[in-house]
Amino acid sequence: MNAVVVYSSKTGFTKKYADWIAAQLNIVSYDISEVNKRFLKKYDTIIFGGGVYAGKISDAKFLNKNISKLAQQHWLVFAVGLTPADDLANIEKLKAENFESEDLKRIDFFYFQGGIDTNKLSRTQKLGVLALRKMVGFKKEPSVEEKWINESLDNDADYSDKASIQALIDKV
Repeated sequence: MNAVVVYSSKTGFTKKYADWIAAQLNIVSYDISEVNKRFLKKYDTIIFGGGVYAGKISDAKFLNKNISKLAQQHWLVFAVGLTPADDLANIEKLKAENFESEDLKRIDFFYFQGGIDTNKLSRTQKLGVLALRKMVGFKKEPSVEEKWINESLDNDADYSDKASIQALIDKV
């Protein structure tokens, strides 16, 4: 198998999934800062992972820029976020806001639940968390999802699930 895992991880959850996938497939994973288009051309299958921050997949621009240029490769993309993996409406919205419809036809997309580690968040991300807490706190009747997110933000949490990568592994 001629495959590679490339990831963008700010808090470690996406790296955890990238390493699990690479180990399962007996291949190597690379931080996105270590690769370029020329490097990726060597591979038949490219597995790209990015963390989700405020509805955006980390380094999705790199992915969008290269999918059409590397159209011969099989692309598998996974996003790692805080919201539960069974929140299908949120996952569809995430795909629509991060990819062109033509690019979505070229990739196999997966979503994995990660977690939150406030010690690894940037100052800007910490301010975003505070703003989200306040926004949810002001609502008279927050939704179940908003309550869940607010409770998750109160404490560091890790919802990573190694078994969830199996669907991606099966597609390689």
